[in-house]
Amino acid sequence: MLHGGQVSLTVGVLAVVVSGLIGIVAGAAAGYYGRWVDAVVSRLLEAQMSLPLLMMLLLVVALFGPSVTVITCVIAIAQWPEVARLTRSLVLVEREKPYVAAAQVLGLPRIVILARHVIPNIVRQASLVVLLLLAQAVLLESALSYLGAAPSGRSPPGAGSSPTARTTSPPPGGW
Repeated sequence: MLHGGQVSLTVGVLAVVVSGLIGIVAGAAAGYYGRWVDAVVSRLLEAQMSLPLLMMLLLVVALFGPSVTVITCVIAIAQWPEVARLTRSLVLVEREKPYVAAAQVLGLPRIVILARHVIPNIVRQASLVVLLLLAQAVLLESALSYLGAAPSGRSPPGAGSSPTARTTSPPPGGW
C-alpha cells in the first residue's frame, strides 16, 4: 500500500517544502518592507491564484513531459501564494510589536530583524498551512496520475491491482 503511494508522497513533500520556503520568504519580505515590495508580491500572488490549478498542471505536463521534477515544480509554484498571504499578514502584526521597535533602536539592520526576530515567531503558524497543503499536493499528483499524466511511466491508480489484470490472455479453461 505504501509502495503504491511512494511517488505521490515524494512529490507532495517536495512540493510543500519548496512552496513553503518561497511563500515564507516572499510573504515576509512583502509584510516587513512594505511599499513597492508589497505591491509586487501582492500582484504576483493575485495573478498566480487566478489560474486554474489542474489546467495549468496538465498544460505544463503536456509541454515538458510527466516527470517528478516537473510536477513537483508546478505544484510548488502553484501553492506558494497561500503561504505567502498568511506569512505577509503575520509579519504585518509582528513588525508592530515592541521587540521589533527595540531591535530597530539598537540599530540592527532590517534583514537581521526580519531573519532573527520576526520569522522565528511566525514559522509555527506558516508551517501549519504548509502541512495542510501537503494533502492538496498529494491529491493533485494522484489526479494527474488518474488522467494519464503520471511521472516515470506509472500506471493509473487501480490499474493492474486485480489478479486477472496481470494476465494478457484469458485463463486456460476459457471464461
